[in-house]
Amino acid sequence: FFPSFSAGWRISEEAFMDGTRGWLDNLKIRASWGQVGNDAIGSFGYLSTMGSGYSFLVGPGNLAQSIIPGAAANPALQWETSEQTNFGLDLHMLNSKILFNVEYYIKNTKDLLAIEPIPMYVGLSSPLSNVGEISNKGLELMLTTRSAENKFHFEANIIASYNKNKVIKVGNKEGYINGGYISKELSGMLRMEEGMNFPFFYGFKTDGIFQNQDDIDNYTNSEGELLQPEAKPGDIRYVDSDGSGSIDDNDRTNIGAAMPDWTFGLNFSADYKNFDLSFLFQGQEGNNIANMAFSPGVYDRWHDENTSDSWPRLSTTDLNRNTSRLNDMVHIEDGSFIRLKNLQLGYTVPTRIAQKVGISNMRIYVSGQNLLTFTNYGGFDPEIGTGNTGKFLDFGIDRAAYPQARAYTTGISVTF
Repeated sequence: FFPSFSAGWRISEEAFMDGTRGWLDNLKIRASWGQVGNDAIGSFGYLSTMGSGYSFLVGPGNLAQSIIPGAAANPALQWETSEQTNFGLDLHMLNSKILFNVEYYIKNTKDLLAIEPIPMYVGLSSPLSNVGEISNKGLELMLTTRSAENKFHFEANIIASYNKNKVIKVGNKEGYINGGYISKELSGMLRMEEGMNFPFFYGFKTDGIFQNQDDIDNYTNSEGELLQPEAKPGDIRYVDSDGSGSIDDNDRTNIGAAMPDWTFGLNFSADYKNFDLSFLFQGQEGNNIANMAFSPGVYDRWHDENTSDSWPRLSTTDLNRNTSRLNDMVHIEDGSFIRLKNLQLGYTVPTRIAQKVGISNMRIYVSGQNLLTFTNYGGFDPEIGTGNTGKFLDFGIDRAAYPQARAYTTGISVTF
């Protein structure tokens, strides 16, 4: 049983609002609270599965098939529960030519369902688990304007959503879960950690590039020992984040947010006489992408003293691990973008002309998809880079997936 309730007050209907009748159509404040359960645990999801395994010989020429355990059992598995509180305001004016809606929400998800990573030596697949609790707070804004004057009509919808999340609890003794895999060295790229945003890129901060041997020799700890003894001029200078006096995996820290702060869109349509036009812009802001494919920054790489402080030298040995350590110089990029997603222009043939050839309606149109993208991201497609593979903790990693194509279409729509 998951309870819920909602309440609202239409202020515009009150007697003290009589003076606004000419321009105010609706003014309403509302609030709601409720719980929703997620039972996506499958049938007997708490049990260990069994499946066909390896073949083996039982005597000469007798091949037998084995049955082996699959995923590990999790008898503590239970439903995920989301509890949400909303406060909203609706404002409609000028015969609904202007509509404005704003909503503030607080959403707490408990017993979050996900495939929790387990050590490989267990020999079984990871079980579905309740991995923790996450809090989300945010705003949702919508503005609609429309006009139907004379022969020109238009409607514009602007939608924006802001969200900030925080991990309240992680369901293990460590207080964190790592995920995101490219290779043995580039693993655990993302982290869910108590008290932090979900998820963040877990890697190394950098402090420029060693321009010469003196830079390397002067980068020492309190004992006078070199912090990066394998480094050569042109290599990355890593930050000793934990202050231990050495550069190792304990220096990994938060180097970027994988989820955006803002997502937004603009949908516009208009018509004048027989012509019509529509377009859609969409985008996001405040997120990073781990570019594991290609970045044009490599063209400005270091090749001699003071030639670059933003991209390291190229090396076949990479003893300093310039590219095999997830870091904020080579891998992490701004994933914000604005994209013209769709654009269509049409013309409807006048009825008197269409009917002469036995047609009741004919419209000719041209359209395009993904025509323009404004972004600082150096990879193929910032929108592809923000996608989720369906695995837990696998957001914001660009593995060189095929980018969305730019497409042009022309057509005729006919009604007989």
